[in-house]
Amino acid sequence: MKQTIMRFNRDELGDWVAELACGHAQHVRHNPPWQNRSWVVSKDGRNKMVGQLLECRLCDRLDNQDQADQNSVISTNEIPIPSFATRTMMASLNLSSSLFSGSR
Repeated sequence: MKQTIMRFNRDELGDWVAELACGHAQHVRHNPPWQNRSWVVSKDGRNKMVGQLLECRLCDRLDNQDQADQNSVISTNEIPIPSFATRTMMASLNLSSSLFSGSR
């Protein structure tokens, strides 16, 4: 999801981080050939990018998760309840044991 770049800061290692309008932050590195962002190495280049759109991977992830959650809503009629559960639990509790009769 594209978000507006609001400003730039450096992280604890000195790498540039774009602060986005959504409130998320994203590293913006110039690391050819994997990432070609030569604009990040100069102050002028970064200033020109303020106000531009940048893909926010966290927003994408959250949006995808929301869609997955909406698609996986299970009604109570669809939840399988094992038929052995009540029988097994009642047998293991053995209501006539001393634990339930109050005797010591």
